[in-house]
Amino acid sequence: MSDGGDVARSSQPEADAANRRRAVLATLPFLALGLAVAALAVVVAPQPLWAFLLLPPILFMCVLTYLTFRSDFLEGR
Repeated sequence: MSDGGDVARSSQPEADAANRRRAVLATLPFLALGLAVAALAVVVAPQPLWAFLLLPPILFMCVLTYLTFRSDFLEGR
């Protein structure tokens, strides 16, 4: 006898895929903007080392953005 749990389990991979897709689409603009700023720093800054110092916070924030959207943290708001 099925209690409806099969339906919830079958839609779970689809929901996970949708969450991952939404997370990637939300993260890409931040990543692109951050990499553009780092590239501009390589060209304009007196010392190109500044661009490499900008990369860790940019990547960290992109990972946090991805995890937030993928985990559906904002779903209940």
